[in-house]
Amino acid sequence: MQLIQPTVDHLQSYLQTLERGWNPLYYKHPVPLTLIEAMKKDPERFISLHHDPTGELSAQKFKDGPTKPSIPSITKWMWDGDYAGSIDIRWQYGKTDLPVNSNGHIGYTVPPWKRKKATLKKHCNYF
Repeated sequence: MQLIQPTVDHLQSYLQTLERGWNPLYYKHPVPLTLIEAMKKDPERFISLHHDPTGELSAQKFKDGPTKPSIPSITKWMWDGDYAGSIDIRWQYGKTDLPVNSNGHIGYTVPPWKRKKATLKKHCNYF
C-alpha cells in the first residue's frame, strides 16, 4: 500500500471505483453523473484539483463580488495497485482554525470493499 499523488494514469482505477457505485462525497447516495462527466471531459483539470496548496484552482466566483480562493488543500490517494481511498489535508495560512463550513483539517474516504485493512491508520500516521 502506498500513498500517492493522483495522476491521470491512476484515473481509470478511480473511475472504476465510482462506476461500482461508491461515492467519495456521500457514501449513502449514488455517484453524481456530473462528477464522472467532469473526469472524462477534462481529466487533467480533475486531477489538478487534488493538489491546490494555494486554494486558487478551486476558487469560487460570486455573482455580486470578487473571486474568493478556496481553502488550500492537497489530496493523496491510497494505492494498492488500484484506488483504495483518499486522504485530504486542509489548512489556512497563519491560522490554526478552519472556517465553520469546513469539515476539518484531515478528511478521508475509503470504499467499503477496501476497509478494515489498517491502511488508513498507517497513512494518517504519515501526516
